[in-house]
Amino acid sequence: HESHDHPFQGLARWAAAEIRAGLNNLSHLYKNSQSLLSALKSLTVPHGMLLMKYDVKDFFMSGKHAELAELASQLVPDPCRRTVVREIVHFILENQYVTMSK
Repeated sequence: HESHDHPFQGLARWAAAEIRAGLNNLSHLYKNSQSLLSALKSLTVPHGMLLMKYDVKDFFMSGKHAELAELASQLVPDPCRRTVVREIVHFILENQYVTMSK
């Protein structure tokens, strides 16, 4: 939702910044491949275990807009900002227009 000339670009960018701060505190998420590779260098995988990799680009958000907005807002520690983020994310999701190009 940060596409150029999108009417909600300012709102989306602000909400994303608020959510990103909460995501940075989650130790199981990595910002990019380099940070993942750095973490893997010190990892010892026991024999018989599998290491699986998933990339966010392989997934699409699915779920009810209200649920997605609530989950996103839970990453914001400040209660006032949390409410605003929840409302903005819900508003953007409810008003997005998606096309399937062939």
